[in-house]
Amino acid sequence: MDVLIRDKDLGRASVVLRLGMAMLFGVNAFNKFTGTRPVVLDRFEEMFRQSGLPPILVTAVASTLPFVETGLAVWLFSGFRLKDAWTAVGLVLVGLSFGMLFIEQYAFAADNFHYLLIVVAGLACRKHDPWQPGS
Repeated sequence: MDVLIRDKDLGRASVVLRLGMAMLFGVNAFNKFTGTRPVVLDRFEEMFRQSGLPPILVTAVASTLPFVETGLAVWLFSGFRLKDAWTAVGLVLVGLSFGMLFIEQYAFAADNFHYLLIVVAGLACRKHDPWQPGS
């Protein structure tokens, strides 16, 4: 019985992980872009009103998050510099989880840590990804 994982299998796993995460970020960004800008900002400001975070920080994050999510989706989809892409995704997820802890949305924060496991798996498989530019 062959218990070793082959490079081809790790490559397929890398492609599936990064395309799945790219779709997740892309759909989230699309949902934010399809709403009117004030509605998205109002939703964030309402959620974080009692959090103790400075309102200017909440507004800045709410304003830039759809663009960050779009950028990460495109970056992961492209396969360019996957180590940096996965690291950026991980940092964004940790940041979002940190924000959710401030408003006591513990279940949402915990769910984001499941996505961090995908980031770790993506980092582990990235060297075997067959669809990287220059590979």
